[in-house]
Amino acid sequence: MHMGEKNHQGKPFITHMVFFPDGKIDKYQKTHLGHSEKEYFAPGNELPMFQTEKIKFGIQICWELHFPEITTIVTISTKCRKTPSGSKPFAVAAGLA
Repeated sequence: MHMGEKNHQGKPFITHMVFFPDGKIDKYQKTHLGHSEKEYFAPGNELPMFQTEKIKFGIQICWELHFPEITTIVTISTKCRKTPSGSKPFAVAAGLA
């Protein structure tokens, strides 16, 4: 689910909501905006990792797939820690480039 949140200057972020099985809700704000988005949206400033009982994952949205540095950060971050159940962590990319 995507939703718009505004920064302190009134520009909205492109926000992807993450819903967990236990009812927890978290979010990811797109950090690397496409050329046509920069005029209308504010970039996020974090690359959060999300974890459930079985997986740990990060999110990339659309234009962000063009930046291998983001994929590298997500991959390293998800592989560096084991999940509580011992399953293998992995990176997830969401969106079309």
